[in-house]
Amino acid sequence: MSLDTGSTGRFELLAFVRSPVPALEPMPRGRARAFVRLWLACLATVLLTAPVAILGSEVSGAGNRIEDVPSGVLVVLALVVAPLLEETAFRLPLAPFRPLWLAIAGAAVAFLVPPYGVVLFGLAVAVAAVPRLRQGTATLWERRFPIVFWTSAVLFGLLHTFNWELDGLGWRAVALVPLLVLPQTGLGLVLGAARVRLGLGGSILLHAAYNGTILAFAF
Repeated sequence: MSLDTGSTGRFELLAFVRSPVPALEPMPRGRARAFVRLWLACLATVLLTAPVAILGSEVSGAGNRIEDVPSGVLVVLALVVAPLLEETAFRLPLAPFRPLWLAIAGAAVAFLVPPYGVVLFGLAVAVAAVPRLRQGTATLWERRFPIVFWTSAVLFGLLHTFNWELDGLGWRAVALVPLLVLPQTGLGLVLGAARVRLGLGGSILLHAAYNGTILAFAF
């Protein structure tokens, strides 16, 4: 799937996911077209991976906790809370390294998974306080950005383990977690590309648009 970027040439989604870089400038034009294509990529990702998650659920016996959430609460969570918190936590740092952005991401993670968010926030403050450490981290961040990008998507996927009821199901359910959260992991890659090319606001809107589409079909 390609995204026209006007004077910056063609941005290939799959090529970017294979070798992501943090330094691409926001698209000067064609943003609406890119947004629609990324939205379609989100839907395609779920269509391809949802059967795997369903199979994992049937094999493990895991129940979907989302089914127990009242519809009104679910709409607010899906369209407002999740896009804002999750994009800030997992996509804000997907750019040239900024200690402040990492600290803000840590604060967002603290709302989702408190212990890990506090640790991330503390690391960001420590890096910001030591110039040599800040410079070294920025250099490493750029050189190893693909690892940062992919790790963000994997962690985003693993966050959605909480969508499943796994208590008392044993090792088989735990072993199948990667299958249960495969759709969200794939979405994390697409949303990460959106963050780099459209900015954080673009990834938040895309996240909300995707969730809204799924809710529309569900209701």
